[in-house]
Amino acid sequence: MPPPENLTIAEALSSLREQLEDAVERAQGTDLTFLCRTVEVQLQVTVTTTMKGSVKAGLWNVVTLGVGADRSRADVHDIKLTLEPKLKGSTDPVPVGDEE
Repeated sequence: MPPPENLTIAEALSSLREQLEDAVERAQGTDLTFLCRTVEVQLQVTVTTTMKGSVKAGLWNVVTLGVGADRSRADVHDIKLTLEPKLKGSTDPVPVGDEE
């Protein structure tokens, strides 16, 4: 399935959260796990301004492949986030695992 054309930062972080929750679930009951103390996320986002009559609209989106419209401008920015995962009710580092 191709990625959505306009993926917001919130949607990208939500997807990351779901994947980390899946990794935590897979780690349950395994002999080997990894502790996740921090997560570094690098996103390339674009701020798009589209001119339609006298109205301007600006959006922050994770860069995806797509086609630009006439009379629009896109500025690309790199954003680096350092996140510290926490399980609800715990201060311990998060154990994560993967298949096999």
